[in-house]
Amino acid sequence: MAHLLKNLTNSIWHAFHALQHDVPGIVAKSKLKVLTANIGTLMDLYSVEKGLEHYRSTQTLTFEQYIFYLQNEVFSSLTDATPIQTCRSLEEGIDEICWLVCRKIYLDRPHPIFKDHSVYQLFRIFCLLAEMEPDIMDSTYLVTMHSDEVAQVASQLVTSLGLCWDLADFSALSAAIGTFRFPTFLAVLESKYSGGGSLDIDGVTEAIDDLYQTYVEDVIKKGYLMKKGFLLPTLRYFWFVLRPGELTYYKDSQQKESSGVIALDTNCWTDAVSNGGKPDRRFILSTPEHRCIELVAEDHRGRLQWLSALQIAVQHSGEKISYQRSLANQRRSTRQASKQEKEETRLELQQERQARIAAEIQARKLEALSKEECAKVQELEDVKQKLEILLQEEKQALRDEEIVRALQARVLREEWEKREQMERLQQEQQELLELEKLKRMEFELKQQSNERQLHDAEMRLQQLESEKQSLDAELQAAREKNKLKREEAFARINTAKLNEQWRTTLRRMKCSELKEDVQHLWQDFEETLKTKDEFIKKLYDELVESDLDHRRFQEAHMMALDNIIEKGHERINYLRSNYEGMVSRIEITDVEDMKRHKIDMKESLLHLKTIIFAKSKCLEEELTEIRTRNAVNIHNIVYSKDESIHQLKRKIYPQMERLWQQSNDVITKYEKSTESKRKQYEYLKEQDDAHQVEAAQFPKLYAQLKENLETLRKNLFTLAQEREETIEDLRMQSELLTKRVCKMRQEMKMAQTIDTVQLKRLSVLSSQVIKDLEIILDKGVELQTMAKLCSNLEPDSLRVKKYSLKNLETPKELIKSNKEPFGFLKKIEGFRDHLYCIKEENSILKQERNLLVEENNRLKHCLRSYFRSISRMPTIQTLTRA
Repeated sequence: MAHLLKNLTNSIWHAFHALQHDVPGIVAKSKLKVLTANIGTLMDLYSVEKGLEHYRSTQTLTFEQYIFYLQNEVFSSLTDATPIQTCRSLEEGIDEICWLVCRKIYLDRPHPIFKDHSVYQLFRIFCLLAEMEPDIMDSTYLVTMHSDEVAQVASQLVTSLGLCWDLADFSALSAAIGTFRFPTFLAVLESKYSGGGSLDIDGVTEAIDDLYQTYVEDVIKKGYLMKKGFLLPTLRYFWFVLRPGELTYYKDSQQKESSGVIALDTNCWTDAVSNGGKPDRRFILSTPEHRCIELVAEDHRGRLQWLSALQIAVQHSGEKISYQRSLANQRRSTRQASKQEKEETRLELQQERQARIAAEIQARKLEALSKEECAKVQELEDVKQKLEILLQEEKQALRDEEIVRALQARVLREEWEKREQMERLQQEQQELLELEKLKRMEFELKQQSNERQLHDAEMRLQQLESEKQSLDAELQAAREKNKLKREEAFARINTAKLNEQWRTTLRRMKCSELKEDVQHLWQDFEETLKTKDEFIKKLYDELVESDLDHRRFQEAHMMALDNIIEKGHERINYLRSNYEGMVSRIEITDVEDMKRHKIDMKESLLHLKTIIFAKSKCLEEELTEIRTRNAVNIHNIVYSKDESIHQLKRKIYPQMERLWQQSNDVITKYEKSTESKRKQYEYLKEQDDAHQVEAAQFPKLYAQLKENLETLRKNLFTLAQEREETIEDLRMQSELLTKRVCKMRQEMKMAQTIDTVQLKRLSVLSSQVIKDLEIILDKGVELQTMAKLCSNLEPDSLRVKKYSLKNLETPKELIKSNKEPFGFLKKIEGFRDHLYCIKEENSILKQERNLLVEENNRLKHCLRSYFRSISRMPTIQTLTRA
């Protein structure tokens, strides 16, 4: 039986570790004889310890040598034919012997919380789930428990004690500890996951006892069930305990007197019982030895749990390895597989990195070679270009001398001709200026009339704006977007008018002073008028599109609201039908179940109150401990931080001063070497700029004078036409605005009427619901008072009377009177659930409405910023040019 020794290696290692003193990993044979003798007496093998004297010539043995001796001399007497129960009893006895050897080490600890028997139970759980690993520091072995197994045990202990399990805290703790040996495992459970001594010791021992039963005794499930008898067909409550291969049942949960044992094997099966097509709480366990055993669970969830647990017990009934040990082996194999996969991926990544580094080194070498070759080629090309430039400069110098001589003669001739032409142009310009003065007087008269018309249009627009503001105050939040756009459009139109007036005044002043300024002003005026006209058209199109979009959004929103209201009505009708069905079902259920549930709820409430009180005390104690630890850690961190900063300052400051001196020296050398070259470059650049400016001025002046005269004539004609067109456009826009205001008023009235109708409907529905609730509450209060009076007036004989088959023939009126108060309570609870659902739907609708409002505001902000950026650009350009 090699698996028995394998299961006991962890407990034997603890005993071996307790017997060693000076040299780690070695124990004297005299000490091991007592341990082997006790193991031999359990297995009916006497004088087994005498073989240790002849085993090896040394007086000491290592753990490997001792295990080898036990395997060949002691455990070789067991065969595969030995029954499982004897193996388990031997395992338990050997664990007790090992615990007697090593318990002094683990029981002598400061501030103990667990009892000695509980520590022994945790020792057996640790030996079952722990793994043996070689020690890196010494040539010995260590028995450690993985952090996942510790987390599983600690979480079960915490949940059974009624505390909260914090996985993040445990992960941080496991990362700090590393490996869990039995002392650390015991210290962690006592200090962090047992309430810190604030909980009742009996409750803690019961929780550890449950852990011991699940892990060591292989208890899959336990609880109360009703069993039907073989002779008398009556149902009785028993406490059932399920293990792989057997199902034992007791009279109570103390498990002192066993009422019977049902053997399970692979030939057993379970079946669920249905009552008229509906699932029932009953299920049947069929065994080859007994007849069909009928069992009844407390509820449907418990029935399903018992069915799955029985299937597990049947599957693992004939196995030699225990159920929890097989699960631990599976978890261990999965951890090893994941660890192996991580190592493989790490090796693959390391190989890829090495390959990348080799490729990068080769690429760098090739790049260095290519750069050297390119540098050599570039040097040769630079030398060639310098020689070519020198040849071209010499040729250009000869050509420039010839060109300069020819230009000097031409310049003299052209100057005489230009002088004559300028005199003629002066005479023509004086004549044109006189004609322009006359035309300007006519144009000013026309402009005054146009300004009066514009003033009238502005007054009308102001009236429309006042009406629009009064209407916008009544509109909903959804129409605010259009209002802001229109106000910005009107403001931009007014700014455009003011800019035009300002430009006309500037033109009058500048035309009298200089001709060149007049030309620039006329050009700017044309460009600004074009941009403003285009901008006004764009604003008008955007206003139309925004109106259409707003109408579409409003229609879609109204349609969505109508659909939501219809769905709400459908849901209310559906919930009413469900409510009536649930009432009919609740009336069918038994009153005794309701009373039993109430008693259970009261007990659970008392238990929860005790748990909450204990939990609050534990949290307060943990907070005080954590605060003290944090204070100590903060002091240590601050002290270490200051020391590290001083050390860094001592090391880095002299290096920084050296680097700063070196950089200053380099900068001064560079400035000294480049000052003369910079001065030469600036002088040559100034001379080139002066020559270029002088050469470019002569042909430009003549062309500018001709273009100025032609543009002045054309601009006067185009300005008059554009003024008339703008006045007509403004009149059309004012008419369109009045029409839109009328339409908006009509739409506002329609929306108000629709909102009022919907609000009235909702108020009627809410008033009806409130009335129904008040009636139901009054009935509930009356029924509660009646129930209390009935319970007080009820005689003691009826209270103590047991339930029997004869009482089934009682009149139906008594049953109905007992069921009615609970039925009304269920109605009230169902109606509250419906109200909560309606409130949740209303909150969801409000959230959707808020999201739509936020999107509208965001679009408004984007449009405003876009219009401001467009309106500012032309005005800024004109002001800078003026």
